[in-house]
Amino acid sequence: MGKKITINNSNNHKFEANLIMSFEVPEMDEKYIVYSFNADDDTLVINVGNLIKKDDSYYVKDLDNDEEWNFIKKIMLQIVREDD
Repeated sequence: MGKKITINNSNNHKFEANLIMSFEVPEMDEKYIVYSFNADDDTLVINVGNLIKKDDSYYVKDLDNDEEWNFIKKIMLQIVREDD
């Protein structure tokens, strides 16, 4: 499932994950990444984070409020519908 990537969190811990999609929201000047740590046939748990550039590297910041999360869910649904 998808490309393997290394996720750095804000504490600089590194995790291997499967990239599902990434996208930019120009009106917010923000980049987001959708990824998963597991890929079994029955359940897929996705994670979404804000991709933050710090110095010369990137880290993933968890979404920290419902308003942002709801906005991102709408964008993901639009992307999925466009791919149909």
